[in-house]
Amino acid sequence: MDTTDRALGQNLKILSQLICNVCLQNTLEEACPEQLSRNNLMLLKILCGRESLTVSALGQAVGVSSAAATKNVDRLERLGFVRRWTREDDRRCHEVAIEPAGRNVVQLHDQIHAGKQVDMFRSFSPEQKRDLLAHLDRLLHGTLTAQRNADVVCLQCDGSCQDVCFLRDVRGDCMRQPSSDPASGAEAGREPSGSAGTR
Repeated sequence: MDTTDRALGQNLKILSQLICNVCLQNTLEEACPEQLSRNNLMLLKILCGRESLTVSALGQAVGVSSAAATKNVDRLERLGFVRRWTREDDRRCHEVAIEPAGRNVVQLHDQIHAGKQVDMFRSFSPEQKRDLLAHLDRLLHGTLTAQRNADVVCLQCDGSCQDVCFLRDVRGDCMRQPSSDPASGAEAGREPSGSAGTR
């Protein structure tokens, strides 16, 4: 490995740590004083794109067990960010939907994040940003293609990739976007009036 490759590797490591442990956490703290975890925020973001999802589906979406997903939902429910109820067609399943307060947290987080991104690239020209995007796209595609468990990085975007998402091509669906399946609405799992199931 030559000097350039070593420098690239080190800078990529620094950048990933900076984004994960500093930028994302600081933005989350600014958006919500309740000290939400990144998994908490990810669940809220996923629910923003769906009418409702089961607790187990949420766990699968963020790569945690049903028990861990339940703990996340418990906290979000206590904060008034989501509501949960028992499905009519299967009493063992519990649906979760986002509340206005939870949606407000996601919107504020995205606004703060967008503002920071504008500041970050203020010194870049439009052409430089396009070049950077092309290089990042090439790097991501190469990295994800080589990884057998590449789907674990899914849901790291805000759903804005849409039809150009490499992982969506592989998986066939995006949990951040409303499902195109007309049968996947909340009909089967709609909340019965007066019902407030817990798990």
